[in-house]
Amino acid sequence: MKWKYQMFLVIASLSLTLSITPSTLNAAEANDDTISANPAKVTKSQATYRFDEVLSLLSSLNISGATQDELLDAALQGMIDSLDDPYTEYYKPAKASAFQNAVNGQAVGLGFRIATNDKGIYINQVYPGTPAEQSGLQAGDYLVALGEQQELALTIGELTKAFVGKKEGDTITLKILRSDENKVITITFKQMQFPISAHHLLEGKVGYIALYTFAWNTEIEFAKALTDLQSKGMTSLIIDLRNNGGGYIEIAKKLAGHFIQNGIFMFEKKQGASEPKPLEIKDGQRLDLPTIILMNEDSASASEMFAGFMQDHKLATIIGTRSYGKGVAQQIFPLISGGSLKVTSMEWLTPEKHEVNDVGIKPDIEVNGEIEPLIRAMLALGTPQLDLKLTDTLTQVNGVDWPVNIPFKKIKESYYVPARLLAALAEGDINWDGVNRVVSIKSKISTTSYPVSVSSTMTGDAFLSDGMSWIRLEAFQEQLPALSWTTEDHNLQLHVKKEE
Repeated sequence: MKWKYQMFLVIASLSLTLSITPSTLNAAEANDDTISANPAKVTKSQATYRFDEVLSLLSSLNISGATQDELLDAALQGMIDSLDDPYTEYYKPAKASAFQNAVNGQAVGLGFRIATNDKGIYINQVYPGTPAEQSGLQAGDYLVALGEQQELALTIGELTKAFVGKKEGDTITLKILRSDENKVITITFKQMQFPISAHHLLEGKVGYIALYTFAWNTEIEFAKALTDLQSKGMTSLIIDLRNNGGGYIEIAKKLAGHFIQNGIFMFEKKQGASEPKPLEIKDGQRLDLPTIILMNEDSASASEMFAGFMQDHKLATIIGTRSYGKGVAQQIFPLISGGSLKVTSMEWLTPEKHEVNDVGIKPDIEVNGEIEPLIRAMLALGTPQLDLKLTDTLTQVNGVDWPVNIPFKKIKESYYVPARLLAALAEGDINWDGVNRVVSIKSKISTTSYPVSVSSTMTGDAFLSDGMSWIRLEAFQEQLPALSWTTEDHNLQLHVKKEE
């Protein structure tokens, strides 16, 4: 099985969060009584008459049975499709409400997250006060079947299909495996508010704030987290924007106002404008802390807007992978006839006028993985010691549980760990030379090459398996003498004390 981090929030439907303005407009600017056509201008009354005439004829004469509402929906969709814009959409009332709820972290669901390992699908996080918690589900439970059927090789696809389209009050029965004992649990779906943020004070007085969306109250939650962390002596900060699909522009701007008193937040380019217009922050604050932002390929839109602002103003270092690349923003217009129209109304640029759309934000330090960027950030901010505990269902970093499974292999008397994890512990970069079959780790102090075994028996100092490189701990210890390890209850514990 190809190993990878695989994790998602179990809700009835999944939506990509997009940057939109928090205010809704009743109508577009319509001071001009004409609309553009080719080759001449057509008055709105002429265009409306032509549309009504065609709609009336088709609805009364078509032999396919299409209703007037169906024809109208098709016409609207045709206009939208002509723009070739993946973000402009017409929402029927129910979908419009669902989209708005998704932006604000609200959805019908059960309240747990899942991940996979070699043993199957398991629950790696249960949110408090949710149906999942109330039913007795626990982190570490394996999902083995739907209903009371015989145990099958349950797949992510099958599980997702079983959850899609569920409404509040619907139920689902899950068979779980806990400590070698099967249990059958029936859970009721509920409309709920999912967490939009989380925070911890990590060792070394490093504050950590994860933001899952830029909802209407994200800045309020961020401010509360800052106050709490500062009261505990925080001296540096990690802001985790990984998998944050965006949200409200105004909220991203308010968040930026915590880091600068006055300055450009971003530039916006609207239709017909000859030059991009700056959107400025005024009378903000100055949070003078070493700050690192974590991003990945699913950090999009308002996340990129905030990260681009921080990067261009040299207020933060970005660690992770290149972001999604959504440098356009939308407005939502409620329609008198029902439903809403979401329209791409502008492109935005970073304060240094860097384009983001279809490009993304390039990290200052590129690091792949889930735990690895966090490790690099903690070490960069001066965390004196790292203690990692690797289990089947989670990774513990300095006593804090993270819902990520990092595998390890025991072969004879040696332990092998993914090379990218070891590179992170050494604050180094990893390189693969496919021609010579060598994986190299370049740290601040040295570069060490590890020849990859060509044998299928997984021997030597390094080998390839499950689509990635693995390195023997004894061999890596020569490059990083500060590394030590212990084992307990089939778990591997890694210890690294940073050199003074």
